[in-house]
Amino acid sequence: MSLKLKLVSPDKEKATHCPCCDSTDVSQEKIKQEFEYGVGKQKTTLYADVVHYVCNACEFEFLDDSSEDARTEAVCRHLGLLTPNEIRNIRKSAGLSRSDFSKLTGIGTASLARWESGQSLQSLANDKYLRLLSCDYCRSLLVNSSRKNIDQKLHPKPLRPRQFRVLTPTDDDIRKSDAFSLREVV
Repeated sequence: MSLKLKLVSPDKEKATHCPCCDSTDVSQEKIKQEFEYGVGKQKTTLYADVVHYVCNACEFEFLDDSSEDARTEAVCRHLGLLTPNEIRNIRKSAGLSRSDFSKLTGIGTASLARWESGQSLQSLANDKYLRLLSCDYCRSLLVNSSRKNIDQKLHPKPLRPRQFRVLTPTDDDIRKSDAFSLREVV
């Protein structure tokens, strides 16, 4: 039996149908999948628990999208980064939509969506920032900040013109200014 692997949709209906012959006689088992991550000297072998499907009619083997999620989680653990679910939970624990979370943190909405879906990984700096936002004290600051911003949107304060301090040059400043000249350095 040759090994043929194909990723299919996580839709339960499709997972119970063989994508090759459309048979419903499909068995599944959870396996530990080995995969390579990195290049050159940084290359390492990682493992992820995935659901492996086998069509009993044509012996076609396939995986679903949950397998990709499991591999992404393994990579995040290897790199010491928050997983997509952990990032999503930080935002949800603050009770904020992606848009509101983005406005309050300065993290782009598209970046946040890619991190939460596992399409890309956050940088180490952004990971540390998200970890700070996950602590109770910082989260309360974030939530209070969001309430304050909402209140300000509903009841904005009138803008006051900025006042600048006026500097008046002294006689000594004027004398130094008049005496100043650029000279060529030899």
